[in-house]
Amino acid sequence: MRKKRDVPLNQKRTSNTTLIGWIHATNRRLRMFLRSNAMVIRFLVLFVVFLLIGYILYKVFYTHVYPFLVGTLHIEVGAHIINIISSGEKVVAQGVNIVSGTSTMQIAKGCEGIDGIILITAAILAFPAGIRKKCIGVVIGILFIYVLNIVRIVGLWFTLKYEPAFFDIMHFYVGQTYIIFFSVLFFIWWSIHGKHAQ
Repeated sequence: MRKKRDVPLNQKRTSNTTLIGWIHATNRRLRMFLRSNAMVIRFLVLFVVFLLIGYILYKVFYTHVYPFLVGTLHIEVGAHIINIISSGEKVVAQGVNIVSGTSTMQIAKGCEGIDGIILITAAILAFPAGIRKKCIGVVIGILFIYVLNIVRIVGLWFTLKYEPAFFDIMHFYVGQTYIIFFSVLFFIWWSIHGKHAQ
């Protein structure tokens, strides 16, 4: 049977002191990090909170706003613009579809640009700027995303009509990347402008 080796009292005290010192040093570094990055952390926390609120409101009220949001603002407007660009298409809005004699394109849930609207609204509300600047930013941001999405829908229609092989690429990759890219550009522009104005 092995005899348990006793650790000298001095060594125990040294180990405890080292551990306590490391904890204090880590605590100091963490406090310094939080203090020096307080604005960024506050922005990120508020952004996530507003993002969650936006998606919850969207889920709750979607069935109520769907006919106007999708049917009127996107399908009817999109069909009208397509007819202006190419009158020979004779496109009509039918339910959730944009229809011509040879092609039909459905505007499904999520294709109305709501993700971009919620993202940009959450980012603007979380940004440290005045209430007036935030309100103006949200209104302009929503209109900007809406116009981008109408352009995307019209572009997808002509892709489906004349180059159907490229439709999935344009829909899932190019179209979504284009919305996100210009949304980020808008937020950067607004945040710089809002900061200077503040």
